[in-house]
Amino acid sequence: MTIPRCELDPADRLKTVDLMLSRDRQEAVNRTRESLGKIPRNDLVERLLATQEEEKLKKKQEEEEKLRKKQEEGKTVEMLHNILQDLTDDEFKRFKWSLRDMSTIPWCKLDKADRPETVDLMRSCDRQEAVNRTRESLGEIPRNDLVELLTQEEENLRKKPVEEEKIRKKPAEEEKIRKKPVEEEEKLRKKRKAEDQQPVEIMETRLLSHVKIRCVLRWD
Repeated sequence: MTIPRCELDPADRLKTVDLMLSRDRQEAVNRTRESLGKIPRNDLVERLLATQEEEKLKKKQEEEEKLRKKQEEGKTVEMLHNILQDLTDDEFKRFKWSLRDMSTIPWCKLDKADRPETVDLMRSCDRQEAVNRTRESLGEIPRNDLVELLTQEEENLRKKPVEEEKIRKKPAEEEKIRKKPVEEEEKLRKKRKAEDQQPVEIMETRLLSHVKIRCVLRWD
């Protein structure tokens, strides 16, 4: 990392951080870790490593959330398309008419749209709003069988992330359970070792005291 000495010498803590971050971020982190190890401040090295792990975990969770939303959107489009395919032509016209007051969908486009085009137009609004308006419109036609189908599909979409999260956490939980007896055994072993050493330490202390007393008596 090349930071001019004339800038670094007079810099306080905040300015030093700014100078380091003005270069490559990862290099700044690596050099900080190396420098802390030389001081040495291993406690701060461990804290820095923990922070990096938290950042990696957060980034991974954000990427997983983006992927989940993308998959959810794809499932919703497929679900709406299948539902519209089950409508007769007359029911489909009434369905579109019930959407005429949606501000995000111009009626001039919706009026001429076929089923796939209608789904594409509904994608322009919020996903949940599209699902709710579809449910309301199906109830007005009425096609309560499709309302029930839509409700069930939505319930399945909500359950899926929870089930996936349980599956993802399961190996970590199993590993924790597996390690627990080993950790408890290690604690018990250390405790017994400490108890075994205690009489020896007492004996050494007494012996040392006895030697000191004898030395004092001999001196006298």
